[in-house]
Amino acid sequence: MAAEGGHAAGGSSRNFWVSGLASTTRATDLKNLFSKYGKVVGAKVVTNARSPGARCYGFVTMSTAEEATKCITHLHKTELHGKIISVEKAKNEPAGKKPSEKKENEAKKEPVSESCTTKIIMIHIGTS
Repeated sequence: MAAEGGHAAGGSSRNFWVSGLASTTRATDLKNLFSKYGKVVGAKVVTNARSPGARCYGFVTMSTAEEATKCITHLHKTELHGKIISVEKAKNEPAGKKPSEKKENEAKKEPVSESCTTKIIMIHIGTS
């Protein structure tokens, strides 16, 4: 499975999730933190617009898989804004597999997905 993941994850091996973020953490904070270990290509923070104090998470893309691995190694279970963060590789989501199942799942989660998607776009535009 490791070999399979290496081939299939080509682009996504540069991506990782950051969970356990403080509600005050912004995309620029992630960019500043992770840029110590390489070039940050993109950084997003997602919060639940319905629950302002709810858990937040981030998604970061580095320029190379090696840089992403460095970030995971050095920053997993470290502190940021008074919270212990978890830094883990993003899971690969097969784009062309079983589109009917994917649509069903999206439909079930539509209200949450919509608000999160809106928040991601606003943050992404704000940090460009």
